Amino acid sequence: MANIIRTTSSMILKIKAIIIIIIIIIIIIIIIIIIIIIIITIPTTINKKTIVVKTITINITIKPISSSTQPLLFITHPPPHSPSSKNNTIIITNSVPPPKPPSSLSTTTPL
Repeated sequence: MANIIRTTSSMILKIKAIIIIIIIIIIIIIIIIIIIIIIITIPTTINKKTIVVKTITINITIKPISSSTQPLLFITHPPPHSPSSKNNTIIITNSVPPPKPPSSLSTTTPL
């Protein structure tokens, strides 16, 4: 009977040790997953910040172009490439050489 008690107590100790080892392994896996998530999220936040900076600089460069008279020039350059809008390109090129917007409006109103 004493041998049976010893074997059962040793089995209980082995089961407890196995359970403790499994719990430690699960905790280590959770810590590794958290570290991987942190490593993955840090570059994406850095990339998001740089993307925001890039869009701000793009917006700054677009705003002076739209505020000046240069968009007329940008509008005139694509139509010569398209053969269907040759009449429109002649009208726009006639209105581009005067830099003042009222003169371009006056050239477009009689047409």
